[in-house]
Amino acid sequence: MNKTVLFSALGLVAMCIIFSLNQVLIMLGIRYLLESGYLMGACTIFVFVSIICHGVYVNESVLEDVPMFKSNQLWILEILVNIATYVAITSTAITLLKALYIQQFYGDIQYFLEFKSYDIYTMFGVSCALLWFSMFKCWLLFHEALNSHGSAVVEKA
Repeated sequence: MNKTVLFSALGLVAMCIIFSLNQVLIMLGIRYLLESGYLMGACTIFVFVSIICHGVYVNESVLEDVPMFKSNQLWILEILVNIATYVAITSTAITLLKALYIQQFYGDIQYFLEFKSYDIYTMFGVSCALLWFSMFKCWLLFHEALNSHGSAVVEKA
């Protein structure tokens, strides 16, 4: 018997029970988290930290599928472009999730007037996928930086 699967299943059952017993409170907490800006701030900080750590501590020769430009003195530009890209993806996804959540579950603000329920749920799925992609990719970059041995070498031109 796989204890990891068993504990995961029990954890999911417990979360479902807790949610069904405290649905209003949890939904208000989700709304507060989305509207307060804490989620956006935490995700932005995580993007900055993971990309900067990866850019500084992962040697170019270790990388397999990520093109780096450290030998051409453009590694700082790459760090800035990566930060801008992942912050844009993350902030767009969180902003869309906030608008979709408030419109669909509360209805006090209508962000998307001409959209039907199918369109709203499709945008919700795409926004979740974008947020997952950006956070997971940044986690992989941070994990690679944590497991690297030594700092990156920058060659002088």
